[in-house]
Amino acid sequence: MAPQTTGATASVTAITSTAGPGMNAAGGGATAGGAGAAAASTSASTSSQSEAIDAASAHNEQTRQDLELKLQELIECLLELSITVYDFQAESNTLVHQKIQELISQLTDIEGFKDKLDMMVPWEVLSYIEDGKNPDLFSKSFVEAVAGENQFTNGKITALKASQLRQKSQEINEDFCNRM
Repeated sequence: MAPQTTGATASVTAITSTAGPGMNAAGGGATAGGAGAAAASTSASTSSQSEAIDAASAHNEQTRQDLELKLQELIECLLELSITVYDFQAESNTLVHQKIQELISQLTDIEGFKDKLDMMVPWEVLSYIEDGKNPDLFSKSFVEAVAGENQFTNGKITALKASQLRQKSQEINEDFCNRM
């Protein structure tokens, strides 16, 4: 299944595909005037691309915040429904029906965000959520694993530098002794 793009993402794709070296961001032809004009055109297209990416990023951030607000509203609706059902009485039947309709409306609104927001969520995070765990625990364990790998790699780099330093020191000593 091909990933769907929003209007802002599509415009970023269009800009990057039409603006090559010596072309302006609007997709115009090569500029006259040699390398200076081509560099200016490339610089202009790069700034246009940067602006388009910034606009797409701002749009994604606003959409993400809107989705977060809708999810909070959904949680509140579910809480209200659970309280109403827990204390169910015959006269609250209309209220339960109203809360269920509100819940359906909330879920429909949230489903509308699937085409507007392009974010990758690791499967491990979803597994944590399905298991009833806090997804922050995944982030914590991931950061700890990366820190451990970083320390291991830094140890290898330090050992390699020390080995190279020893080797260069021996070469200098041998070269110095041979010259005397």
